[in-house]
Amino acid sequence: MPTRAYLRQGLRAPISVRVIGIAVGVALLGGLAIQVVRPSLTHPAVTADLEAPAEVKQILKKSCYDCHSNETRLAWFDEVAPAYWIVVRDVNEARQHLNFSEIAKLSRNEQSAKLFEAVSQVQLGAMPLPGYVRLHPGANVSSGELQVLRNYVGSLAAPVASGSDPAPAANPSEVEPALNGITIPRDYRNWKPVSSTDRFDNGTMRAILGNEIAMQAIAENRMNPWPDGTAFAKVAWWQRRDEQRIVHAGAFAQVEFMIRDRRKFASTKGWGWARWRGSELMPYGHDASFSNECVACHTPVRENDYVFTMPIVAGANRSQPNPHARTQLNREASLEGLPVDVFAQKVITSWIDPRNGTMSTLYGNDIAAEHARNRVAGQPYPEGSALTAVTWKQQEDARWFGGRIPGAVVSVEIVTAAPTYSYREFEGSPLKLVHSGTQPTADGRAAYLLAQAASPMP
Repeated sequence: MPTRAYLRQGLRAPISVRVIGIAVGVALLGGLAIQVVRPSLTHPAVTADLEAPAEVKQILKKSCYDCHSNETRLAWFDEVAPAYWIVVRDVNEARQHLNFSEIAKLSRNEQSAKLFEAVSQVQLGAMPLPGYVRLHPGANVSSGELQVLRNYVGSLAAPVASGSDPAPAANPSEVEPALNGITIPRDYRNWKPVSSTDRFDNGTMRAILGNEIAMQAIAENRMNPWPDGTAFAKVAWWQRRDEQRIVHAGAFAQVEFMIRDRRKFASTKGWGWARWRGSELMPYGHDASFSNECVACHTPVRENDYVFTMPIVAGANRSQPNPHARTQLNREASLEGLPVDVFAQKVITSWIDPRNGTMSTLYGNDIAAEHARNRVAGQPYPEGSALTAVTWKQQEDARWFGGRIPGAVVSVEIVTAAPTYSYREFEGSPLKLVHSGTQPTADGRAAYLLAQAASPMP
């Protein structure tokens, strides 16, 4: 005869099975019920599709169009909620940033900028989204396909214009704040050099400057994350070619800022973003949401705290790598063995020699920089002026297709002015003095450097 304990155990088992069955049934009913909630995913007519060679279009349609066009095609598992809700959100956001079905509505320059950014994101592995590729392996962009895209988009690079010296820029005291309330820091022209870039994609040259907190973080290799208070200015000038085919920094194009404050700018990844364009310094964007565009552009380098720039450092930093800084320092372009600290000086101007594949930046101490920015043409530098011209071989910017950054150092030239002029040239790695001289007047290479006009900074 069964004991009471045995009967109790026998009764419990069916109850457990029933509970599990009810739970499964509720889950199934819930799963079916949520299928009724179907956010709208529209398919507007294609009226301004991208015009590109067939092989380029084929790659883009395979890898990009399902999110970045009006021709979205969903796999069966994309149609099942809650995955469907995520898909609709991602597609709508993707179309807002780049829609190949409407890209022809943009100007030629705007189209080119969108395409260069797209290829950069593919190159960095940020697009197509890795999670999307895992579920849709056919969307993966192979190395051969990436090269096809690079070849095509590279052909869209802005031509370099010929022209006269740049006109002065506007006065920032007369400029409206950015649409998110950020104003131009009054002292940014005195910030120190971090790096420079040849942006052949849009025909500009850029100097990246850092405030005191940024420069201290670079010196100490505390760049991931950057400390609060860090600020960068990216000053861009239109490229212009002279009679010797040297490309100079010409008229002012724009200035951008990244300002680090984790609390104040928590909604935009801890950075405040601002940009002013043109000689009138017009704030960029239609409203404060323009910051989201900046974040989207910088997301591929989020592991570098959303900063594209790899700072160039003095020799003392080369032997002090910080494992948390990842690949943030441009060690190949770093300077070692100089009697002056170039990064304590200020940017005066830059130029590129396309024939030799080099890029140069002219820096000056406080006296020289102030004189260069305010002098009348032909007026000599005052006593105490010191200028340093650094020439690097160019290398492709691995973080931005369409950019070239400093590579190996070719030479460093130092000129001091009045009462006598001295010229010193350094070459090699580490840098060694190969030429020096003192004379009552400047001639030759020294005269060339002293004659360079300062690039305008508002």
